[in-house]
Amino acid sequence: MTSDIVVQLKTPAWKSALPEFMELAQTALAEVARRHPWDARELCVVLTDDREIQDLNKAYRQQDKPTNVLSFPAAVEAGFLIKEELFPLGDVVIALETLQREADQQGKSLASHFTHILVHGALHLLGFDHVKPHDAEEMEGQEVEILGVLGISDPYEPLAS
Repeated sequence: MTSDIVVQLKTPAWKSALPEFMELAQTALAEVARRHPWDARELCVVLTDDREIQDLNKAYRQQDKPTNVLSFPAAVEAGFLIKEELFPLGDVVIALETLQREADQQGKSLASHFTHILVHGALHLLGFDHVKPHDAEEMEGQEVEILGVLGISDPYEPLAS
């Protein structure tokens, strides 16, 4: 069985800012899934704005500010079966304005930064995190490898001055 990727467009400005968002999402998540299969699962990408992600950040992380991405792993109870055996992996929520600011500040294309942040969020759903230095190193290494396959340079390299 294959995985489903659902993209929920909550902020129409995504269409003009990054018209290729669907193709970028499918390509990036296919590479994540190739390395870390999540068979029989659905992953939802929510494309939103700073206002909504700030509300989510405040409600779930007690941080009253926008952020670039939030990941919400799905909680599936043992023995619970969803139609056709597709159960959710979770949601990756990305804010357009923060992503645009960061891409501009870092001298990156919006497409490259979007791909990086989506890969980052998907890896969180798969259990990776960056709280401890060792875990951060492992997660960043995964990101760099996946992005390299996609033709995107290391996002953790310092900016040239």
